[in-house]
Amino acid sequence: MTHPPTAPTHPPIGRLRALRSVELLTPNFADAVDFYEEVWGLQVVESEHSASWLRGTGDEHHALRLTRSETIGLGRLVFALGTPAEIDEAARRLRARGIALVTEPGPLDQVGGGYGLRFHDLDGRLVELSADTWAVTARSRDAALPVGVTHAVLNTPDIDASVAFYRDVLGMRVSDWSEHQMAFLRCGTDHHCVAFNQAPWVSLNHVAYEMTSIDHFMRGLGLAPAPRDHPRVGPGTSRPRQQHLLLLHRPHRPGVRVHHRGRPGRRGHLDLQGVAAHSRAVRPVGDGQPAVAADPRPHDRHARRQPGRRLRGRRHRPGRSGGMSGATEARTRKVALIGWGAIGRTVGGALAAGEVPGAELAGIVDNRPLGDAVPAPQLTVEQALAACDLIVEAAGQGVVREWGETILASGTDLLVASTGALTDEELSKRLLAAGPGRVYFTGGAVGGLDLLQAVRAMGPLGEVTLTTTKLPSTLEQPWMDEATLARLRSTTTPVEVMSGTARDVPVKFPKSTNVAASVALAVGDLDAVRVRVVADPAAAHTSHVLEASGPQGAYRFEVRHVPDAANPATSRVVPYAVLRSLAALTGRRGQIL
Repeated sequence: MTHPPTAPTHPPIGRLRALRSVELLTPNFADAVDFYEEVWGLQVVESEHSASWLRGTGDEHHALRLTRSETIGLGRLVFALGTPAEIDEAARRLRARGIALVTEPGPLDQVGGGYGLRFHDLDGRLVELSADTWAVTARSRDAALPVGVTHAVLNTPDIDASVAFYRDVLGMRVSDWSEHQMAFLRCGTDHHCVAFNQAPWVSLNHVAYEMTSIDHFMRGLGLAPAPRDHPRVGPGTSRPRQQHLLLLHRPHRPGVRVHHRGRPGRRGHLDLQGVAAHSRAVRPVGDGQPAVAADPRPHDRHARRQPGRRLRGRRHRPGRSGGMSGATEARTRKVALIGWGAIGRTVGGALAAGEVPGAELAGIVDNRPLGDAVPAPQLTVEQALAACDLIVEAAGQGVVREWGETILASGTDLLVASTGALTDEELSKRLLAAGPGRVYFTGGAVGGLDLLQAVRAMGPLGEVTLTTTKLPSTLEQPWMDEATLARLRSTTTPVEVMSGTARDVPVKFPKSTNVAASVALAVGDLDAVRVRVVADPAAAHTSHVLEASGPQGAYRFEVRHVPDAANPATSRVVPYAVLRSLAALTGRRGQIL
């Protein structure tokens, strides 16, 4: 039996939804407004003597604020939180960490409105968190115009400290490192909303804007004026899961970059004659150096393919060359296991042996000292959150209740084996609404759930029953009285131990009836699933008989499993069901979904 360690002393301050907007300082205020409106295609929504607010085609009130200043630079980064209550809680957690607030939480007296607070990060940048900002109607996306701001790249003299602050304090997740030069952090489902670039000074490297499609970008590129405003870097791949398309460099003005957001697995090389997109070719805008190196040599992540050569981190498909290729970036998911029992040992052993391509066992969480015999370091939960992007729960319903929301709020995905925890309907709602991490559930020892989910899409089922039969010794529970225990221990024939709904039974048998909660997940109703638990002293196998009927048809599934030798309360197949789920999450081809 496993128990999770104590929760971290200082959790992240909240769940940031997205990078909402940026403020840029400029001494050439009128020219900057003209550039972003006439050339970049943003729309001025409010304007004052020393400031202008501009929006894209998205639904944010503004993506960019330009402020008149004697120097060029970054004024602030604005991140979205969900509600004013989250702003207040963020303020409390910032104070608990000893971080001073520049602006206390409250209504923001500024264009765009909202409720928010402000503080400085480690490098002195002003960070604003806001909620309930003014709503605007999204504009048509037919024109080749930016949707909104997608990320900012920040120069920092201490990349490790900056990454730790945005990860541990703001709750962001590290998506990628480019050696030790750049780090990419996300706060939602986008690959990154902030990136840090190791540099001798604190400054803004660039701000990126999202375009609707590659077609929108190419049309927009054709409209970019020249030679005064010319692309310093043109079409080409930049970072995982995005295409880097355009960087404009104008004297005394902030750098701007456009990205077309590619679908996962569809990031390909885009050749640009005469320009090599590598780490020496592009320099921070405003550092006084050429934006394009005089004698660029291709960086290995962006090099043009040569016959017989595999690019690092990519799968090579023969016969594809020129334009956008079909190459995909191989992404290895760092996995941590909570629980080193019957399920955890089998799953961990398979991961350590490389049996799940695309998944790497990075750590094991268990309250017991495991020694050196385990195949990965023993971690605390908070260490696992920092090291991994997927956590597998294999330690019981208590882990899901205590740690589920914390794991998801950190941006880490969670695969739940103990689905019985979801009989707590409020917990279930909170887990399904939590994020930016995503929660997944494994079907465990019962089959047919995929079909039931498909049938449910046609309409509700009229009747669903599940009968689970196990050895009497595996069904003994602390809540049972002496008479019930005596009946279980002395019976020579099958005997019904309990009947009820999928809401009731898994609470009474937390180690033996997670399948009931899994069926209810597929059906979409805890109370619609009637469950019988039967003790049979002659049961050589654990059996589950699932029957469902309705206007759509009639369905019956019967499975008979060998119990796990180390833990007869669970079936031997359960860890392999977890491994199948992991294979699906890591993108193994040929999976039945």
